[in-house]
Amino acid sequence: DLEQCLGQFRFPEPPRTGKAKPVTEIGQAYSIRKVGMTSPSRISFHAGMEYLNSGYMDEAIFEFQQAIQSNPLLVQAHNNLALALINKQRFPEALASLNKAESLTAGMQVTQNLFGLVHLSMGDPDRAIEYFKKSIRKFYKAVLISSNRVFYLLFFL
Repeated sequence: DLEQCLGQFRFPEPPRTGKAKPVTEIGQAYSIRKVGMTSPSRISFHAGMEYLNSGYMDEAIFEFQQAIQSNPLLVQAHNNLALALINKQRFPEALASLNKAESLTAGMQVTQNLFGLVHLSMGDPDRAIEYFKKSIRKFYKAVLISSNRVFYLLFFL
């Protein structure tokens, strides 16, 4: 069953740095077994995560770009593409990816953290601090909302 399902998708091979093993199959298997999704964007996203976590940035960049090409609204792919680009010191491209992610989500906390990381890596600590502060405010607001929900559930139900 899994073999037949995997055979449905044909992906271009990522550029090889000579170090990484092919993980598109791992991404496919992970998406199908763990997430229950077999969309090309999710499969490329999970393959990109495998590469990113293994330290193969060129391959991760390729897979995240494939995921974005399949589903331009996949915010996690934009954020993780930016992270891989930061690791390769390709800061203008990372900022472009983060700008896209921010436009899709109105500034998730993780996106703000990555903006801060880019600016810190580019030698602009003042701008980085602005983004880290935004991230903290978003986290605080999320915690406050969650605690209000818990309070309501405990005392009013």
